[in-house]
Amino acid sequence: MMITLGEFSIIEMTSYMGLAVTSVSVGYLQPQVIQKDERMKHIRQKAMQYSLMAMLVYMFLLMFLLQLQLVGLTSFETIALIANSTIIMFG
Repeated sequence: MMITLGEFSIIEMTSYMGLAVTSVSVGYLQPQVIQKDERMKHIRQKAMQYSLMAMLVYMFLLMFLLQLQLVGLTSFETIALIANSTIIMFG
């Protein structure tokens, strides 16, 4: 990212945001997640189900917007957005 030249990349910003959200979430939830009881197993299972549904909705929405050409993204930007959202959802 070239801040000195005034260039701004939303893809790089989503990468940094994804890593920041994941780091804060893991750090905050680590004491609870380390437990291996039935309650945490159920919470993990529900969290993965909700994350999977959210990712599917996000991907279908992105494909729909790209098909209608309402969003002008390159293939690299599209793949980077999907990867960043996957990191945020499943991180």
